[in-house]
Amino acid sequence: MNILDYKEDLMKLKESFQQSTGANLMPLLADKTEEEYIPDYEQLKEEEIYKDIESRSVKVSIVEKIEGDFKKKIPHNVNLNGLCFKYFIDGSVRSLRILDGIEGNNRFPIVISQVGAVSLERENKNLKLNVFNSSIYLLIPLCILSDTLRSNIEKRFERASIKIEDPLYRRDIGTCESELKQDYIQIRNRASRRAKDLMADIEKIVLLETIKNINKSNEYILLDGSLFTPLKEARIHRDDLSNVVGVSKSFSLKPLLLLQEYLNRDDLIEKVFSLEEGERTNAFELHIENTWVVTWFQRIRPRNKVNSPLEGIVKVEVVPKNYDKKDELFSTGIYWDAIAKLVYDERFPIPYHEDRWYSLLYPIYMCERYLKSSFLSFEVLKGLIINT
Repeated sequence: MNILDYKEDLMKLKESFQQSTGANLMPLLADKTEEEYIPDYEQLKEEEIYKDIESRSVKVSIVEKIEGDFKKKIPHNVNLNGLCFKYFIDGSVRSLRILDGIEGNNRFPIVISQVGAVSLERENKNLKLNVFNSSIYLLIPLCILSDTLRSNIEKRFERASIKIEDPLYRRDIGTCESELKQDYIQIRNRASRRAKDLMADIEKIVLLETIKNINKSNEYILLDGSLFTPLKEARIHRDDLSNVVGVSKSFSLKPLLLLQEYLNRDDLIEKVFSLEEGERTNAFELHIENTWVVTWFQRIRPRNKVNSPLEGIVKVEVVPKNYDKKDELFSTGIYWDAIAKLVYDERFPIPYHEDRWYSLLYPIYMCERYLKSSFLSFEVLKGLIINT
């Protein structure tokens, strides 16, 4: 799709407002993306999982024998059946608050979001494109608009290149958060969050297509982020994720608080902070309602090269097939060591120029680069609005 198609779609939006009594559009010259305005969605999602911990069934249990310290050196020579990362998946969003819509006394933000996900394949030590999917959305709170304006917009965008999404419509319960009609900031926040949810939808498509491409049982996928997203939100069957490893750059420490209580200890968070490069914690099961993963924390950067105790630490999650915690492969940590070694080996080259270089694995950085290069630039998006 080219720039002229997007410009034509934005003209359709302008016409929709022009033909609705009391409705107007006000262009904005935003100086930052919505991701800069509302940062670290991954951390927000983590906190959201545990925010109502009393009413959720959240449980933890150790699956690997602890020999006193809750941390161990990742062996350099572990090689379990030739396990290797064959594919790498990441999603990305670029959103910009481009317009304010006005109808009567109501003023609301309109956000344009580019969302996408990519899967890169390793072949002969090089990375090549495997699967790519992206879309552009206009995030407009349709459910708080008049019937006339909403109908005008929906009709004009039925076959448009840009898709329309209502950030106030609760897809999980099928209702509109109309009580936020006058809350400009909350609508803006909802738009930013919905863009990330749309990215997760596309990431699911890319993940499922990539899973189909696995030809050998020892070929694994490294997914940027938590496995709870595909398990709980995308509802992918856990057996389909048995060759997928989730690696999170941002995470909550609340499961460790539960684990401390479970083990009658009070030093586990301190142990995580004190991890040295190439060390990991013991693996433990984390159950949230009817979904669970096996997880651990590991350090991929030296402690003396980062600014805070958590920088350089990533959280790893797996859902191995035919899992039995009594199996020696799991109880002794052989399998977890093999996965941890694969993750650790992906830490070079180091993209120092990136904000979160300390927890960024190089193949995931390459996924991010591919996605960012496929999106329209900040300046082009602004230019589309100014010239419409």
